Amino acid sequence: MQTFQKHTTMKMNVHGVSYENRQDLIRRFCRAGMPVTLRREPRNPRDIRAIGVWIKGSTLLVFDKDLQIGYIPSAKADRLAPIMDAGGVVAGKVVRITGGTQDRPTFGVDIEVEVWTK
Repeated sequence: MQTFQKHTTMKMNVHGVSYENRQDLIRRFCRAGMPVTLRREPRNPRDIRAIGVWIKGSTLLVFDKDLQIGYIPSAKADRLAPIMDAGGVVAGKVVRITGGTQDRPTFGVDIEVEVWTK
């Protein structure tokens, strides 16, 4: 059995939340306290250290579907990607939803990520 030790906790805002249908997904499904899944995208043509941020949501046809709401900021991904690639464990959760008001209509998502290493 492998033993992991808590390495660090990082807080950040999710990038790319205004692309595709992500604003609708955030409005419909994101809630403070809900878990997020972080997925490495080493074949991402824009950034080989890209890490997508995913939530669970229910659509008309699929219950508990994985839905992408954005990406870890690149400076944080530069630190997290090697840890994830080496078998480290990351666990994230939504801390706060921002925006969605008349003066700030675009939603934002703040998350907290715990990093555990071997």
